[in-house]
Amino acid sequence: MQIRPARPQDQAAIAQIIARAFAADFAAICRDPGRVAKALAPGVQSDRFFVAERGGQIVGVAAVASCQGRAMAIVPASYRRHLGFLRGVLAAVVLREEFAGALSYPPTTGYIEFVAVADSARRQGVATALLQYILRRGGYADYLLDVTDVNTGAQACYRQLGFTVCGQVAARHPRQMGFSHKIYMRRPADTAAG
Repeated sequence: MQIRPARPQDQAAIAQIIARAFAADFAAICRDPGRVAKALAPGVQSDRFFVAERGGQIVGVAAVASCQGRAMAIVPASYRRHLGFLRGVLAAVVLREEFAGALSYPPTTGYIEFVAVADSARRQGVATALLQYILRRGGYADYLLDVTDVNTGAQACYRQLGFTVCGQVAARHPRQMGFSHKIYMRRPADTAAG
């Protein structure tokens, strides 16, 4: 497996991995991961992503955002084109805060987001390898990420890499979202990456 910084030509593959990995999260907007991926692809900020490749195929992705920019831009025209007018407008409104909201962290904090692995590569250390690569590259004094309370597998992965819980935020619509709260985890840059 090779881990590398993403390139602009990786946008579609990155969007495909994200759309499939977070299909349950996107289901309220659209249940077709292929359409979701096409809608998201133009917004992928490839300079913030890292990819895991196996056999020339991207099997995992992760991004590092900061107060200076997020990993996914909102492209309403793409949402409307691929999801239909009403769903596209809804997606732009709903996803703007989640994907493109300004981060209030200092410039020394890297915010890890969009950690996603293809179904065929899950439980094979892909997410761990991606995160180790990101942490070794450095660039920030500390790293922050969030994970839902129901995603216990990801929580265990992050703890194994030295992340510790630093806060929780209740979900606004827990029944619709499928989780009751987000758990925020932090890791200083000087902790061993595993």
